[in-house]
Amino acid sequence: MNGKWLCRGLCAIWLLAGLPAAAFAAADALAQAEQYMAAHDAKRAYALLKPQEAQRAGNPRFDYLLGIAALDAGHPTEAVFALERVLVAEPKNTLARAEIARAYYALGEMKSSKQEFQTVKKEGVPKQAIATIDRYLNAIGRTASADHTTVHGYLQATLGHDTNVNSGPGIDSVALPAFGGAIFNLNAGSTGVSDNFLTLDGGINAVRPLPGGVSIFGALNLSKRWNNHYNEFEASYWDGNVGASFKRGYETYTIGAQGNQFFLHDKTYRHAYGIYGQWTHEIGPRTQTSAYVQYARLTYPGQHVRDADRTVIGAAYAHAFPDNDTTVYASAYVGREDERENDVPWIGNHLYGVKAGAQHFVTDAVALFVNAAAERRNYGGEEPFFLTTRHDTQISASAGLTWAVKRAWRVTPQITWINDDSNVAIYDFRRTVYAVTLRRDF
Repeated sequence: MNGKWLCRGLCAIWLLAGLPAAAFAAADALAQAEQYMAAHDAKRAYALLKPQEAQRAGNPRFDYLLGIAALDAGHPTEAVFALERVLVAEPKNTLARAEIARAYYALGEMKSSKQEFQTVKKEGVPKQAIATIDRYLNAIGRTASADHTTVHGYLQATLGHDTNVNSGPGIDSVALPAFGGAIFNLNAGSTGVSDNFLTLDGGINAVRPLPGGVSIFGALNLSKRWNNHYNEFEASYWDGNVGASFKRGYETYTIGAQGNQFFLHDKTYRHAYGIYGQWTHEIGPRTQTSAYVQYARLTYPGQHVRDADRTVIGAAYAHAFPDNDTTVYASAYVGREDERENDVPWIGNHLYGVKAGAQHFVTDAVALFVNAAAERRNYGGEEPFFLTTRHDTQISASAGLTWAVKRAWRVTPQITWINDDSNVAIYDFRRTVYAVTLRRDF
């Protein structure tokens, strides 16, 4: 399991070495618990050993195994008690000291965790163990040093070509069943058109830690895009969020408010304001899982028939492999957009989707990445002109590389492909974007 660099395969030998024949029954229980631990079933090992604690506490071999079982089963306080007994009897037991460092980390006692990890590191442990310890120490350092407000920002410019700047269909005319199947020609602004573009982006975020593992934060991002020919499809936006997070050991809880305003040809196209909450759990220093819920109120000035309330819930997983060169992530979500106007059920929809991606460092300065996503939207009523209920399936993928040309400067060439398959012809489109981004972080 991630973060458990200790060579627990040696524990079985340690538990049984030198036991007299009279102790075989006790040894059998320890051996069974060790088998559970080897199978990553800490809860069964803990359930087996915990009832024996009153009779066997003080035996370093028993206390060590109880300690690691309690820690991996989610009982870090009990793990500390058991491992402290080991260290009282055997102060130089490096395995127990490393595990109690993890237990302190899980409890949010960063000072004690750091002290124990540093002690272990001085004992000449294997290289792989040192790498794991360093990841913990880095995480502790970020927490411990965050006693003042930190502010970060970025500026970036992107040049590229978009094969469908307005996400329009690839057809010139469409038959409308509501008019007996009569053919209507689409105007030039309704069909897909390609163009070159320039985008400028910038943002700033600040984090202020407070006592007790609480932090408050805020961020603001701005973006403006210019097209070479079709300026009526030029887009810009701002988005911001404020909130607070609480971290204790492996758990982080976040709640915030966010806002977004999207402009099309310098005119407000949509407002979105809402709240969100997220829970993140670290499964060791290289793996984390999270769950979240988001709510946003969507308003379209001048097109209030499209106004809707959007709610999404989802979960995500991310893992960095032991060499730290490769990271993968995956997420899944479900949600709905509920129309706010009466008698327009075709505006609202139920949605669900998945996302996945990976990044691999080829060198210290160059990383390759790939991302993919799929979303299904089922709308709530019959389209009035097409006399059918709309269903969309959107699939997208992107790939590229990030090159850190020097400190704080990055160049990112990438390609993005989007395919929206809809049973209503005017919403069906294909789009490919080729882009190169230059970014400066502050």
